[in-house]
Amino acid sequence: MRRLGRMLTPTESFRWYIVDERTGKRRLTRFAMTREQAAEGYPGAEPNLHTREVRNLPEPGEMRANTKPPDAPTTPVDLSSCAFCEGSGWVCSDHPSLPFEPSAPQSSCSPCLCNPNAALRWHATCPAVTH
Repeated sequence: MRRLGRMLTPTESFRWYIVDERTGKRRLTRFAMTREQAAEGYPGAEPNLHTREVRNLPEPGEMRANTKPPDAPTTPVDLSSCAFCEGSGWVCSDHPSLPFEPSAPQSSCSPCLCNPNAALRWHATCPAVTH
């Protein structure tokens, strides 16, 4: 599958069982992460195999954020069950499998795969999206 002349890579992600630092209890992460991200952020984390998702994503930094104004949506957008954007409709441009966090310094956002036409607009300051 090609998009903009670049190859998309199948990326496997899961929600992970981790030990909460505050309570010491085992819990499931709120968002999906790749094996590499989980190993870096939560050593010893175990994947929840029922939450496995495989998406064709660009390598980090390979694709630029969508700067084109979105077309009007033709169908209602239901984002509540998306593990990548956690329902916001936006992901980090450099890490497309993680939700966008406007508080992160020098971060830009891109529409999530569940929000391809940017039908759900970002209400905070997203430098890559013009309204």
